[in-house]
Amino acid sequence: MSRSLFIGLAAAMVLLSFCVRIARAQPVTPPARVLLLLAPGASLADWRGPHTPTLKRLMETAPVALMPTRAPDSTPASAYRTIAFGTRSPGRADRSLGDTLRASGIRVTALAGPGARIVAGLPEAGDEEEAAWRVRLPEAPDGVATDPVRLADAARQALLHASAPVLVIVEFDDLARADAYARFALPRATREQRNSALRRLDTLIDRMTAPGEPFRLLLVTPRPSDAAAARGERLGPVLLWQREAPFTPTLLTSPTTRGTPGLVANTDIAATVAALLGLPQQSQAIGAGRIIKAIPAPRGEAAATYLERRAQAWAAQVREQKLLIFVPWVLAGALLLAAAWHRGCYGAVWAASVPAALVLAAPLAPEGVGQAGIVYLIAFGFSLVPPLLGLRFGPRPLLIGVCVVTTLTLLLDTLLGGPLLARSPFSYSVVEAARYYGIGNEAAGALLGAALLIPVQSVWGAALSGMVVAALLGLPRWGADFGGLIAALAGFLTRALRGVRRAAETAAAPAVAHRRQIWAFIGVAAALVAAFVYWEASRGAGARTHIGQAAAAARERGFAPLAEIAARKIAMGARLLGTSPWAVLLLTEVAVWLYLRRRGRVAAVLLTDSDAAAALRAAGVAGLAALLINDSGVVAAAACLLYPSALLLVEAGQTEKR
Repeated sequence: MSRSLFIGLAAAMVLLSFCVRIARAQPVTPPARVLLLLAPGASLADWRGPHTPTLKRLMETAPVALMPTRAPDSTPASAYRTIAFGTRSPGRADRSLGDTLRASGIRVTALAGPGARIVAGLPEAGDEEEAAWRVRLPEAPDGVATDPVRLADAARQALLHASAPVLVIVEFDDLARADAYARFALPRATREQRNSALRRLDTLIDRMTAPGEPFRLLLVTPRPSDAAAARGERLGPVLLWQREAPFTPTLLTSPTTRGTPGLVANTDIAATVAALLGLPQQSQAIGAGRIIKAIPAPRGEAAATYLERRAQAWAAQVREQKLLIFVPWVLAGALLLAAAWHRGCYGAVWAASVPAALVLAAPLAPEGVGQAGIVYLIAFGFSLVPPLLGLRFGPRPLLIGVCVVTTLTLLLDTLLGGPLLARSPFSYSVVEAARYYGIGNEAAGALLGAALLIPVQSVWGAALSGMVVAALLGLPRWGADFGGLIAALAGFLTRALRGVRRAAETAAAPAVAHRRQIWAFIGVAAALVAAFVYWEASRGAGARTHIGQAAAAARERGFAPLAEIAARKIAMGARLLGTSPWAVLLLTEVAVWLYLRRRGRVAAVLLTDSDAAAALRAAGVAGLAALLINDSGVVAAAACLLYPSALLLVEAGQTEKR
């Protein structure tokens, strides 16, 4: 062997050894692999039950949460479209999760279930393809059931042998099929079928999470069981598991729910899957969803126990809210009684005390099934206190006292994060997914109407109190109600301007200084609104509220997004005027004002009491602003005008009595 050939072979061996060492030092990162497992018909109690030991074990080692399952309608396809598009009402221009992933070069595979194919953006499968994952089982509905072993092996094959990022979607629909069959079966057979389906689900998850190559599992409940939905328990459990970096026992949350521990939105699933697959940030925005993240569980309490307690409280609130539709009718009747009979002014005081009573009574009510009416009995007892005291001290001082109690209760509760409103039926509902945080339209309207009736002698005092109320209503950290912020500024600005005019009428000096005060108030209010909108639009996409999103969309696309929002608000307002019981209360309040005006009582009140006149005008402006700006403006306006209507009836009744 020549010397040159020997040197060449030695150099090649050294180079090969160096390359092997580099390869060992820098292992190849496997492609992103995600399994989205849809299990409709499950509940948190099912996951913790005796038939699902694997799920129970995973809940102790992986982050979990509850997810509202609300969709535009009750059909299964609607629930799956909400997950796929990241919005409850997808439009033609919206891109689904499957479309976004395929546009980014990621393979999307749907193995079983029509819901899985909807989420993947594929046409529904035929009977032949569905039969590939079924097995004959006489005790199952229709005599067939999902074969968990065969389905798990196929899912692992699609996941672990992929050389590129892949999303595999599987729908385990045996629980939903058992629910559909329950109406034709005896209770014992229904329980056996459901327990058998839970065992098959647990076998599927146990086989999927067996040792092997790493991937991520996102287990989602798109819709609850029929029995749970009937009890108001429409929150489905969600679990995120991964092998390569196991989580410690934590809870999931989302910016959509403003970081509420253990609560995510069904519109967040698509964005979260896109993030798990490593899509760029601009491609992760699917619909209105945000990315789910894990946070520490509350101290001293297991995550599953915490979720079960919260689920019971939210379910109790939903059951109580079914009776809330009668409250506007009762309040309207009390106002009509007070208008027809001057001694009925105590009924107006009672009506004004109902909102605060419902808020304060909720924590005292039990959370068991069938106890929905108890919170109203407790609230009724609270609401009787002001009218009874009014028999001794007079109706107007007690009405002002009711307004003070209502204002302080709602302000302090909003400042503390809403612990009372989160439990009260006189509020938004997490289960309904209309709002997850802040202050709802009912409470915002009541706060506005009550706060504007509290006597304030100083003009600057009225302006300062208005800014405080507006800030607590509008800032995302507290109320997160932009419509309430505008209505508060409009109402308190009206009251401050009325005080400026009254000072100008009684002053001997020229009114130039007072006109400057008026323009100063208007300028400060406009500057506050502009600064709030600019600040919201400048925040990150994951931190904006709907106001920030609208402002950012208007900055990018012009006035078209604002026109769409205005059209949607007008349509919703028109629909609520024809369907909501709060429209009955609002129309009753307007009718009472017109009736008293025709009989001259309104003029008598406005001429004899300047403080009452200023409060009535300010509350009327605030109610009109709430009606025009809020999404559910009918509700906010009806709650707001309840208090000035009560004041007008009290003053008119006292005038007639004298």
